[in-house]
Amino acid sequence: MDSKVKVLESRVRELERALDIEKKQAMETQRQLYKRDRKIKELGIEVEDYKMKFKDAEKRFLDLESELRTHRRKFDEVVSVYIKIT
Repeated sequence: MDSKVKVLESRVRELERALDIEKKQAMETQRQLYKRDRKIKELGIEVEDYKMKFKDAEKRFLDLESELRTHRRKFDEVVSVYIKIT
């Protein structure tokens, strides 16, 4: 009977050590998950920032394109007036 108790106590200690290892691994996994979640949020914010910058650049491009067309028309008008004069 005494040897069975010792065997069971030994098994309990072994299982307690295994449980401690599992707890530590679970805590580390939780920490890693938190870090990944934070990184995902940061990247999401960065993506939104790039989207805004892209929209701004696209708007500036369209504005400049429109301005270029206006200047081109004015230039063509000046050239046609000059040709008529000469």
